[in-house]
Amino acid sequence: MAKKDFDTTALLFTLEGRVGKTLQDIAGEFRVSTRTVQRRIAELRSKFQNLDIREDFNGRVKTFRYIRKGITVMGFTERDLIMLHRLQMAALMFRHYGMVDHAESIESHVEHLMAKMPRATHQSCKRSLAHLRSLERITAPPKKPVAKKGMTEVLQLATIAQQTVSLVLSNRRRVRGSVQNMSYDLRGRAEVTLRLQNGPVMKIALTDVREVEGMAQVMTGGLLHG
Repeated sequence: MAKKDFDTTALLFTLEGRVGKTLQDIAGEFRVSTRTVQRRIAELRSKFQNLDIREDFNGRVKTFRYIRKGITVMGFTERDLIMLHRLQMAALMFRHYGMVDHAESIESHVEHLMAKMPRATHQSCKRSLAHLRSLERITAPPKKPVAKKGMTEVLQLATIAQQTVSLVLSNRRRVRGSVQNMSYDLRGRAEVTLRLQNGPVMKIALTDVREVEGMAQVMTGGLLHG
């Protein structure tokens, strides 16, 4: 196992999280001694006096956790901005691979989050996101959609509801079964694996699926509130 870089940034990223880490955890991750970890934490506290590295106990074992104090932009932290930017980048990547439903879900979520912001914060956030996009962007053109609009979401709902469905294919054939999984490759192709009612498994290109029957009750009901 290669030894990881044990610099200030790496240590802070390791300490940052919802759960604190013990000296042994950190030492094992970087393949250094616990004494080295103690010395590095002490150096950080000495050099950056406003750094919030908190100590707690998990049973009898002391843990350490770094609490980042975000720079705010009109009440929005820089990490919130980066999160939104990464969501937008993820949407672009999904579009690049033809996964339009996935992209639109993320874009809709980002719009929903930004719609809740005060007007001034919203405008400031838009400018910051535009700046991030100018620094980091995806240049490849999007591929053709891997499936008919809304198809992947319906199939995902079918897996959550464990619902048997009938797929109407482009040749008008109907196949009935339960969705086992969906897979995507980097060439913009996708397929759904269906376990047929009589037992065998069938792989079907998502571009070949024209309609999903048997999902009306799931799509109109409260799937997570039953």
